[in-house]
Amino acid sequence: MSISGKSLLVISKSKNVEPREWHFVVPLSQIRFMNDQDQSIPGATMPIIEAPNSVPLGQPVTLTLRNSSSRQDCYILQNSIMLPDAITLEPDQPFDYFPEAPGHYVVKGAGCEASVDVLDPADIRSGPVLEGQSWFPSAWTAAVDNGYESAVMSLLPHLVESGAVVYDLGANIGMYAKQFLSLANEAGYVYCFEPNPLAIHYLSINLARTGADNYLILPLAVSDGFGTTELVVNPDNLALGSSYFQKRGIRINVRSAALDDVIESYGLRPPDVIKMDIEGGEVVAIRGMLQTIEKYNPVLIFELHGRHAATETLRHLEAYDWQIAGDDRHYTARQLTDAFPEACLQVIGVTPR
Repeated sequence: MSISGKSLLVISKSKNVEPREWHFVVPLSQIRFMNDQDQSIPGATMPIIEAPNSVPLGQPVTLTLRNSSSRQDCYILQNSIMLPDAITLEPDQPFDYFPEAPGHYVVKGAGCEASVDVLDPADIRSGPVLEGQSWFPSAWTAAVDNGYESAVMSLLPHLVESGAVVYDLGANIGMYAKQFLSLANEAGYVYCFEPNPLAIHYLSINLARTGADNYLILPLAVSDGFGTTELVVNPDNLALGSSYFQKRGIRINVRSAALDDVIESYGLRPPDVIKMDIEGGEVVAIRGMLQTIEKYNPVLIFELHGRHAATETLRHLEAYDWQIAGDDRHYTARQLTDAFPEACLQVIGVTPR
């Protein structure tokens, strides 16, 4: 079938009839391509997905299904990678999708699709880049990691002493671990817990580049017991792997363990400092490390994800004096819980001397 001007050219494909041509003059507005199973009426309205052409990273992409009488399950293609979990669009009901990385996104439904560019100045498609002494998956992740958490980074020399043993829970690609190795020096030791195999690749390379050998990478998710847990990994944003948030990405099963059990089973040196940033997993992980905290009173550097996470984590840690990174005020655990916003904050806990 082909279209030329306002004519429709049809060529017979029957095996029992010689090929013939018929020419019809048909208004283009009435032409619709159909297969053998499609019984739709020519000119019927097709469903569409309304979406903006572009949005800056950090803002939602508002999607709206039009010209449809029923919901549709749609799939997201993020930089040509399909995210297996579908989103459900209801007719004429706006749906906010929150991209976790810049790039080109396509939303595919049954017979309809939309595309949107999520914008950021840094290049997500650059491939691995070397910035300073660290490798990053892309120029964008390098820009994000180098500008992130500066308030806590500036406090580390006051929290990590020479010879300290540091547990880095959620080590990712090693930005904190490198600082811990530098501050603890050869007399100290750093244990890096990271379940994401993509992040472990960069973590291993970045720590090897320091020349140090006083560290160990443990490919475990910190939890409240031995087992397995499902981790959702965003292929373009390694910092956002989570077992607890309703994120969209690639699902993998990883080994999990309570910190108390790991220390005993593997004979780890007891911690002087515990840093934990595990994307909402702190609520479960804290239950598996209480014996260690009560016994050794380590400095705690936690990223808490919202009021619920703060409440469930801090209620076990009443003995600690707390600060919010970048804030000079001191809080009890109860005061910090009461003041905690519905946001992600980094907090520092020390026991009174």
